[in-house]
Amino acid sequence: MYKLQKNIIAAGLSSSALVSGTANAGLITFEKSIDTYLSQGDSLSGSFDISGFLDEQSDIGLDVTANEATIRLFGYSSEMETPVYTQYAESYRVQVGYYTYYYSYNCGWGRTCYGAAGYPVYGTEYVYNKYEGDGETDVVIADFGDQQVSGSTNNPDTYINTVQENRLLRNRYYDRNEWGDVSDSVMLSEFSLNDLMSDGILDYNFTIDSGHFDSLSLFLDLDYDTKLKPVDPADSVAVPEPGTLGLTGLGLLGILAARRKSAKKK
Repeated sequence: MYKLQKNIIAAGLSSSALVSGTANAGLITFEKSIDTYLSQGDSLSGSFDISGFLDEQSDIGLDVTANEATIRLFGYSSEMETPVYTQYAESYRVQVGYYTYYYSYNCGWGRTCYGAAGYPVYGTEYVYNKYEGDGETDVVIADFGDQQVSGSTNNPDTYINTVQENRLLRNRYYDRNEWGDVSDSVMLSEFSLNDLMSDGILDYNFTIDSGHFDSLSLFLDLDYDTKLKPVDPADSVAVPEPGTLGLTGLGLLGILAARRKSAKKK
């Protein structure tokens, strides 16, 4: 998939452009998105194919020259299947039960009476903040040609919200990952750019060095110029110059005059 930032319109070429041979210039972006869960050690290969774009320009009589190209990498890593750890926050003295005991006493007239009494039992309850965040550093490397781009989510956790589960337990949720927190870019070397323009193909390979990713995107930004293709002499039709036409005409008149003189002598 590619997006034209500045379109080339053949019908809009000016007369000066036709004379000079320069048609237009622009920036085109090709995108590769991978919406697949990849974890440490996984790899995925693919390629940018810009041959369709080059063929389109060729079909309308234009040659494409690359000025420069940039590779941009973006990634997203969620906190799925995150292990939980707790951190002590504070403690409360709370009633954890009620103790009841029974007793007897002399209630007079030689009788024994029975009674019951009780009192609350207190204990210490502990409150913990629960964090959700795997704490891992997610690193992706994309190789292409003689170059690499890479990105890492080595960022601190971001507080999201607190959920009160009960009177004693408060869960605090954290997440450090948002779209684009893995990003990198590099300008294509002369070798990689020439390799791309030679056949319109640039291969790449994603490798997850550590952690995991849920989706990755790679963008190829191509800055280019176009020129009108030179005319092939074999396809051109020779048009006689005006002087040549005049001489040819005089020659034909001379032949006709000579024929007339010869006919009169007979």
